[in-house]
Amino acid sequence: MRTQRNYDTQRYELNNDLILEKNIDQLVPIEAWGLPKPLVKYYHDKGICKLFPWQVKALCQPGVLSASRNLVYSAPTSAGKSMVADMLMYKTFFEKKKKVIIILPFVSITHEKVDSLKKVLQFTGITMECFAGSLNPPGGFSRADAAVCTIEKANNMINR
Repeated sequence: MRTQRNYDTQRYELNNDLILEKNIDQLVPIEAWGLPKPLVKYYHDKGICKLFPWQVKALCQPGVLSASRNLVYSAPTSAGKSMVADMLMYKTFFEKKKKVIIILPFVSITHEKVDSLKKVLQFTGITMECFAGSLNPPGGFSRADAAVCTIEKANNMINR
């Protein structure tokens, strides 16, 4: 005999391996993710008040937030892929208190991402540095909370 599933509510793994039953709609508002108020305000001021349901489902895959498991996802251009990566980064900063390395393929994209994230994080105390092309900030990764770097710079940073 098959058991009937309730597709409106699913099990999602959240902070500290705590399994909670939540309706996806409850996790759609950005406030539901426990981000610092200045960060939530920044997004609200930009007109971004909630995540798409697919973003919530991606973030809530088992182990992604709590056990540092990998997440591979794809979506069309301008569908919100960067927001998923940004949310993972924020959770790493503010909950796990760990540093982050963001690896991008081109120097120009790396500079754009750093400029964008510095605006977003300006009120949080998080320091963001760019490691791309000829840029090597003084003190290296040890003086930053996050490094946005090209593949080559990340390789050098990790394999020293």
